[in-house]
Amino acid sequence: MKAQKTGKRTNLGSEKTKKQSVICAAFERQKNETQRKQAQRAGVLWSDEDFQYCKLDEYCQGDITEDIVIEPKRVFHAYLEEWEDMQFNSKGNDVHAARVSAKYEGLGFYDEDHDRTGKFREIDCAVLTKCVRTGPLKTTTQKAGNGLGYFYTVLGTYQGFDKELKLECQSELLYDKFERYWDFYEMVIDYYDKYPDPYLKIVKKDVEEDDGGGKQPAEEGTDESSDDGDDRDDGDSE
Repeated sequence: MKAQKTGKRTNLGSEKTKKQSVICAAFERQKNETQRKQAQRAGVLWSDEDFQYCKLDEYCQGDITEDIVIEPKRVFHAYLEEWEDMQFNSKGNDVHAARVSAKYEGLGFYDEDHDRTGKFREIDCAVLTKCVRTGPLKTTTQKAGNGLGYFYTVLGTYQGFDKELKLECQSELLYDKFERYWDFYEMVIDYYDKYPDPYLKIVKKDVEEDDGGGKQPAEEGTDESSDDGDDRDDGDSE
């Protein structure tokens, strides 16, 4: 009698536990069934607590999504972070390329000059690019000639780009290799101003902030040869 009152059992094996669980579940089911039948006879299928839980009034009106807050699944820093501003030799650095791709892949951008939209390639959007010192394709955000001479640009694609084909097999009109400076980040911001994405949070910095918030064009000066970096074995920046 004492063991039953206190709930302490010394001889409770697996079979006894199974029987007790079945009996308890059957009792609760029968109890709920009885309550349901009583409510049906009274013409009551829902209680006031049910309506309050569903955020509905007595006329079944209300918005159950009113208080739902959508948490962003992705946070994008719309500025050049310190770890991004690096140069390498001709072999590049796979770890750095993977980090760059993870930050930009799949994001949209709006090219205001040509009034068109595009997206950064979803896989391997970081492209190892050699610094160019002169000509129309001159590199503006990196200064060639520091003994390395290679950096990563971000591959932006337009409608018609075939992700299954190699880059060399596609028309240059279907993609662009972007250097990362303020205009680049403004294209991303402009795109999501036009096409908001509740699952993306964009963190911005002012252009005036001189803390790596945006990569500015490299200073003009006499550049040393960037070919010297081809013989370097490591992929670290100076």
